[in-house]
Amino acid sequence: MSAQANGRRTFIKESSLAILGISSFAGNASAAKYFGDKTDYPEVIQPKNAVKNEELYDSSATKSAVSNIKEYRSAILELQDKLSKDPQADLRTALKERLSYSKLRNDLNTAGSAFEEDSQRGLDRITRIILQDIVEFEEASKFKKDGSLRNERRITSMKAKLKKLEQAFDEMLSYF
Repeated sequence: MSAQANGRRTFIKESSLAILGISSFAGNASAAKYFGDKTDYPEVIQPKNAVKNEELYDSSATKSAVSNIKEYRSAILELQDKLSKDPQADLRTALKERLSYSKLRNDLNTAGSAFEEDSQRGLDRITRIILQDIVEFEEASKFKKDGSLRNERRITSMKAKLKKLEQAFDEMLSYF
C-alpha cells in the first residue's frame, strides 16, 4: 500500500470522525422571536391601555373620522360580498367610488391623533397596513389588458386582502 493511499484513508477516517463529533453536539436551532404575532409588538400599546388625548378624542373631527372609518369598513364588507357573488366583478371601480385614498389616509391620521404619542404607534402601524392593503387590493383587482378573466389564484389573493382589510379596520376601531 502506498503512502499516498494510506494518507487518503487516514484523512477520510479523521474527517468522518470530526463530522460525527460535531454533529453529535448540534442541537435544534431555535429562532429568535423578533416580530412575534400580530398583537405582540413590544412598542405597541394595546387598545385597552391606550392613553387618550381627551380634548382631541372628543372633538367633532375625531368623531367624524371614526364614523368615516366605520363606513370604509362597511365598504370592504360590500366588496367581499360582491366578490363572493361574482369573482369577475369590477371591484376596482367600486373601491374607488367608496374609498378615496387621500380621504381615507386623512381620516386614519385624524383618528390616530386623538391618542398620546406612545399610543399612536399601534394606530400608525394599522394605518400603514390599511393603506398598503388598499393599494395591493386595487392592483390585484385589475383586469388584464387582453380582457381575460381573473384566475383562481388572483381571486384567492383578492379575498385574502379584503379579509385582512376587514381585520385591520376592526383592530383600528377597537381603539374607539
